[in-house]
Amino acid sequence: MTLVLPVLMFAGFAWLVDGPRPAREAAHRERRAALAIRDVVDPVEIAATWAFVGPRLARAYGEVRSVTERLDDDGEARRRFVADFRALAAAYPEVDVYCLAHGNDYVDLLRDVPRELTARLRVVYNSGCTCGAQAGDWLALGADSYVAHPEIAAHAPFFFYFARRWWAGATLAEAATAAQAQADAFFERLVPLGGGWHEARDQVARSPGTVHGDATLTLEGSP
Repeated sequence: MTLVLPVLMFAGFAWLVDGPRPAREAAHRERRAALAIRDVVDPVEIAATWAFVGPRLARAYGEVRSVTERLDDDGEARRRFVADFRALAAAYPEVDVYCLAHGNDYVDLLRDVPRELTARLRVVYNSGCTCGAQAGDWLALGADSYVAHPEIAAHAPFFFYFARRWWAGATLAEAATAAQAQADAFFERLVPLGGGWHEARDQVARSPGTVHGDATLTLEGSP
């Protein structure tokens, strides 16, 4: 069973139960910006990612920039990621970063950015397998909070549940706890189908979304 399958399933699920619809814009959007990056994956998966994330980020932040890596871009997307972060951090007091990718080293791209800019990092979410190990590096750069996973698993369901709560005003701790419980339950329901779902369930349970740093933050600040 490929790990792409849960991602595609949740793209369809998200469209059905939480598709584009009118919603209030979050308060104090002018104070914060968001930067999201998607790695090289199947074009359908890329399209599904931005279909879910794009309109919701636009309602939550004063400015949003998104970057998609390509196999043949000679590192252009990674250079753009750094340039976009610099621009957003120079213009906004708070910048949230969403690394919507498999195992990645995006934290290394920001090491040469001046501290006065990286200090404006607020929340970083990283869906990459084993990227929980980067917590110390992101916090050292200046992030207030870092949410990531310790092991290899299909993390798309967690992000779907987590993001909806976080953008709706839950604290990071509340959003992560509820999202992990729902992701576990989702895979548990699939176990009777066989075909590797038992293993997928166990992997997700061993790789929970974990908050490092300040777990009390909400989208609009501290509760």
